[in-house]
Amino acid sequence: MSAPSVLVLELGSTHATAVVAAADGATGFSVRSVQSVAVLVRRRSQFLPEGEWVSQAAEVIRRVRQAVGATNSELVVTTAGVDVHASRSRGLRHVEPKGRHITHQDVLEVITHSRSVPSALGREIVQVLPSAFHIDGRRSVRRPVGQPASRLEVESMLVTAPVEITRVFEHVAERAQVDLAHFVYSPLAAGLGALTEEEIRTGALLLDIGGDTTDAAVFIDGALAYATTLPIGGFSVTGDIEMLLKTSLAEAERLKREHGHADARATLESETVLVQQEDHSAARPMQRRMLAEIVEARLREIMRMARQRATDAGRWNDVKAVVLTGQSARIAGIDSLAKRVLEQPARIHLASVTTRHGKTDVSASALGAAQFALNCREDVSPATGTTDWKRRVRSLFTFRER
Repeated sequence: MSAPSVLVLELGSTHATAVVAAADGATGFSVRSVQSVAVLVRRRSQFLPEGEWVSQAAEVIRRVRQAVGATNSELVVTTAGVDVHASRSRGLRHVEPKGRHITHQDVLEVITHSRSVPSALGREIVQVLPSAFHIDGRRSVRRPVGQPASRLEVESMLVTAPVEITRVFEHVAERAQVDLAHFVYSPLAAGLGALTEEEIRTGALLLDIGGDTTDAAVFIDGALAYATTLPIGGFSVTGDIEMLLKTSLAEAERLKREHGHADARATLESETVLVQQEDHSAARPMQRRMLAEIVEARLREIMRMARQRATDAGRWNDVKAVVLTGQSARIAGIDSLAKRVLEQPARIHLASVTTRHGKTDVSASALGAAQFALNCREDVSPATGTTDWKRRVRSLFTFRER
């Protein structure tokens, strides 16, 4: 019998990427194939009309399945954006008669109660993450089933998205002829893909700096405590270079990738780079520090914005470390800038995998979504018995304890 596998579709700002991963051991997994296609999914942080990219997303799914013969893998979609929201909710269930042992049905019902908050018009719940159970005043009980109680509570994170977006996910699956099984919130997925067990337990801020947006997430006590999407990312850095140095967009992107530095103090005044400005026929030398100052200013803004949002949510004091991932985490010096701006130890996480087709880069969110889908059992579902993909509930706690 072949190992269970999962097909992850990651919808970023500039690419749709599909990953096939298979279970490997009790909680491990291996990536079997990665396929990606350049396609504009979002513009100014908002999803584009589906006709502009759905067929290409379906095609990348078809290609990755064909590469490894993964015909029966379930499809997991991971994405975020300023229009995908996460909020906290609580559920309560009185156990009758008092003192009896909690059952699986009690857990189902308390989670169902936590998700009973009415969604705003035009939005629906796409993922529910129970993050902590409390029994009769005892907090953060990881496995409530079987324990005597009179009062059971749960803290959940509800992830909601506009109905039109969830319909697009379903259309992609239909076009690719696969079953859409689960949605994984990108900040959660990126955290699982980039953070260590210790960081998730003791408290960390994850910054996934993409092209159009930046996902910021705080993890503490083994769970996702807070997440938000900032409407600013690597594209903003490129745009600043384009405007201030009067270059083309392509030249600005090249300068950022090849010569950009996030910590201007670390560059030498004698260092120069050749810049092809639009109003000059030949490239001109400029101080690299000037370029670094432009890059640093925008990245500093992203970091400060993330800190302010975590502070406003009452979660900044939980942060004991910072981890940076995403394409812009490749900019030199970004970890030293984060250490200065956020006043916490900082490191960079960049991943690559080796498949039969060679070595390729892969995002933390794609890896984390595969890890979550394969290793986090579906421990609860609604008391109504609905098995629709938007109704499935998987607990990060059960993932961590397997």
